Amino acid sequence: MGSGISSVTLARLYIQQGHLQRASTMLSQIVAREPSNGPALELLRRLEIRREVSVTIDLAEEGTALVRWRDAPCDRAQLRARYDTDDAALHVVVLAVGRGAGSPMFVTSRPCTRAHGEALLPCGPDPGSVCACLVLERPARSGDARPIAVAPPMSWTTGATAGVSE
Repeated sequence: MGSGISSVTLARLYIQQGHLQRASTMLSQIVAREPSNGPALELLRRLEIRREVSVTIDLAEEGTALVRWRDAPCDRAQLRARYDTDDAALHVVVLAVGRGAGSPMFVTSRPCTRAHGEALLPCGPDPGSVCACLVLERPARSGDARPIAVAPPMSWTTGATAGVSE
């Protein structure tokens, strides 16, 4: 940040572009100058949470994915502290897309009840690509659900990572 320009808006742009460390550094500078800057504090808190929780996916036998996660906020106290909600639940979600044009999508999930773990999840008939994420569901907020960690997508056709996500 040699230009001396730092703002919450610029930090958001860094986040959107995947420059999480730059955003974190900028937000820390803003909070050091303005300790009561609510938007900066909230974004910084979200970045800290985002770094802590992780999820990966490995291709198992055809039609099955092994999803692993670590540092997931599973108990009520952690969910309340991190997301300011009493009704949240965490789920491991797998989305698979079939191999051909017009192929159906397949979605499955299971509750995430441990901070660290793994689950072997089905990916539907004839999957081509698959991704996994940890999703925070808040039923009291009209079924609000949002991903808190996303694994890079995988493909059975190449056996390699099909893309990268934050």
